[in-house]
Amino acid sequence: MPILLEAEIWRDGGSLSAVVKNDYGETFSHWLQTTHWGHPRKASHSNLIVSTGSRPELRTRKVEISSDEERLILELLKAKASSITDCDEGGRAHFASALSILHARNDLNPN
Repeated sequence: MPILLEAEIWRDGGSLSAVVKNDYGETFSHWLQTTHWGHPRKASHSNLIVSTGSRPELRTRKVEISSDEERLILELLKAKASSITDCDEGGRAHFASALSILHARNDLNPN
């Protein structure tokens, strides 16, 4: 079963990241870039960026906002929400925040 390995909020003003491992043992990182550096209370987020491996800060490939690909990734991440085993409570909260942001901008029901 795919699992969430870690999720963090970054000190750049609110970027969020998640590292997940799929059923084949491959690890992928997801970075949700903040648009308000230094103002975390007013943060919004731009593109989701996907990278192979466990280093989300590498930010390899940008995914268009509200694209079919972003919605597919959202659904895959949502499926992992039930298999959070290697994350602490803070990581789970950061992951939930990222899912909420992606749901809101893709106008999807979060459940």
